[in-house]
Amino acid sequence: MQIPILIDALWTDVFAIIGAIGSAATAGALVVLAYQSSQTENQLKETQEQTRQAQEQTRLAREETEITLRAWLGLIDRVTTYPDRVEFLFKNHGRIPAKVTKLRVVVGNKQFTQQELRSSQPLPKGVIIFPDVTLPFNIPVSLSFEYAGALIDYEFANNKRGEYGCILRKNPTSGHFEFQDAFAS
Repeated sequence: MQIPILIDALWTDVFAIIGAIGSAATAGALVVLAYQSSQTENQLKETQEQTRQAQEQTRLAREETEITLRAWLGLIDRVTTYPDRVEFLFKNHGRIPAKVTKLRVVVGNKQFTQQELRSSQPLPKGVIIFPDVTLPFNIPVSLSFEYAGALIDYEFANNKRGEYGCILRKNPTSGHFEFQDAFAS
């Protein structure tokens, strides 16, 4: 009868050892699980930061494209005064064509503002100005006028809009018109 008790004690020890090994394995698994959870959290933070950086780069690229890949009408710094008109040259400094949709002209002896020029009666136009192309523009004006202004509304790339305007003032000494103000959007 001693043998069965010895076997029972042996099995009890074996089960105790197996239980201890199981507990140690469970504790080890919890440590590994905690470590993997920490690593996953760090990877998630890195992924979120990379996503934020990618979104910022996308925003900057879009803004740069909108600024550079568009039509930009402007004047070349030369104004020629004739007895019956003032002539200057418009140039598309942008990278895509501009379709001039409206033209506003104001002449007179009283100084006027950009807003008054914007609210003047538009003349319809249908001219397309290609990139790097210069186009002469004339304002019919008598030399008795002291001020002249022009505002060009234009479209480009899927109905986006821009404008370029200038206000000229006659130099009393030379009698030639000179830029007083220029503005664009």
